[in-house]
Amino acid sequence: MPSADSTELEISQKTFRCLVSPPPHSNPSF
Repeated sequence: MPSADSTELEISQKTFRCLVSPPPHSNPSF
């Protein structure tokens, strides 16, 4: 079972979403 791949994909998607739309509390200057 590609559990590692699934986890990497999930992390990648989360990271991509964070980069595309970072939370206000993370980058107030932005």
